Amino acid sequence: MQVDKNIRALKDSIKKIVERHRYQNKQCDRHFRDCPSNDQKPFLCSIILSYTSTQMKTKRKFINVVPKSTRAKNRFINIMENFHAMVVEQETDTQYFVVSLNKKYCFWLNKRNDPHWSIEK
Repeated sequence: MQVDKNIRALKDSIKKIVERHRYQNKQCDRHFRDCPSNDQKPFLCSIILSYTSTQMKTKRKFINVVPKSTRAKNRFINIMENFHAMVVEQETDTQYFVVSLNKKYCFWLNKRNDPHWSIEK
């Protein structure tokens, strides 16, 4: 029952995408008119694939941080609202780019020997 509702909602959103695409791209609209077989399945399949690939969620990585310096403690209490968990947005060999859970504070964090923060396992 719930699956049918989800499929119906997906079909409605795909119809909206197709209509928007038809109005934005006159070449595509001409193709729909002039196509002898009037078969739109390949186009709709590509729409479905692009729609589902943009809607897929990836697993986010979290780390816990503990403030060391007075500056970090101040930001931890006032901006981050005492939440230790941070979302890792980017990762390099030596650093993490982290964002607080309330999305009000973000910074680059050294993986080793950061002067302001320590990573809690």
